[in-house]
Amino acid sequence: MFSVGLLIGLIILGSLCLVVLVLMYVSWRYVDYLESLMPRSEWVLGNKRNFSDAGLPGKMVRFGSISMMLAFSKFSVRKGMANADDIKRFPKHI
Repeated sequence: MFSVGLLIGLIILGSLCLVVLVLMYVSWRYVDYLESLMPRSEWVLGNKRNFSDAGLPGKMVRFGSISMMLAFSKFSVRKGMANADDIKRFPKHI
């Protein structure tokens, strides 16, 4: 019989695997489009230059940096990592 702890552990592990798979798919499919929406942001351009040859892990890093830049947009603009106009023009539905 399964114990409750083992069942909870399997649910957590399964959820973690699902999140990683979704992150891999979204990064592989949409990172180039997201980067095209931020053509003047230095951080995006630098990450694209540094991680473009890294394959899927590089795309995941680039996707993570874009999402963090959008989540902390005021900090990113203040530190010069993102262009304020790129942040303002970024589509809200994404």
